[in-house]
Amino acid sequence: MGNKYSRVPVPTVGDSDGKAPNCQALDLLREVIENQLPEDMEVLALARDGCPADERRRQLVSLIASEFARSGLGPDDEPTDRGIELEELLDDINRPQTALPS
Repeated sequence: MGNKYSRVPVPTVGDSDGKAPNCQALDLLREVIENQLPEDMEVLALARDGCPADERRRQLVSLIASEFARSGLGPDDEPTDRGIELEELLDDINRPQTALPS
């Protein structure tokens, strides 16, 4: 049983097979972090490589949601192309992690 500091697998920002990071998604996440939390770029590395439990995931979700509210909606309150990309990024971050057989 781990404590809150133990590393647990979380969805990474990447291709659906979970292998290589999707460069476009990482670029978008970098842009979100630069806009929303520029003093903590470490969170990008954690998203790319896996991060500590739910605390950082919730932080990423909050940053992406703030960026969506700031730049993801058009004048008609419908998602723009950027908004759709941010929604997809949220899906990547929130995708449930399935256990691999031992």
